[in-house]
Amino acid sequence: MDLVWYDGGMRPLTPPELDEDHRALEAEQMMFVGDKGKILAGFRVENPRLIPERRMSGYPAPPAPQPRQQGAAYQPSRASGNG
Repeated sequence: MDLVWYDGGMRPLTPPELDEDHRALEAEQMMFVGDKGKILAGFRVENPRLIPERRMSGYPAPPAPQPRQQGAAYQPSRASGNG
């Protein structure tokens, strides 16, 4: 695996997949390049998506996360079975 970091205004060339979508790279993004394609995501890996957009058409959106239960604090004594 290779890791390439751009900083200080340096940026990679716009990938042809974004040209197809008539889009540009955002100011802060991550791009994962694999043997079968590319994934773009936000700086904190939010909103990952295949590029070009037509490659996403075969993938359904993931289900929404379940809300956290209120008042269900972690209690180590219960988790260990000691009371």
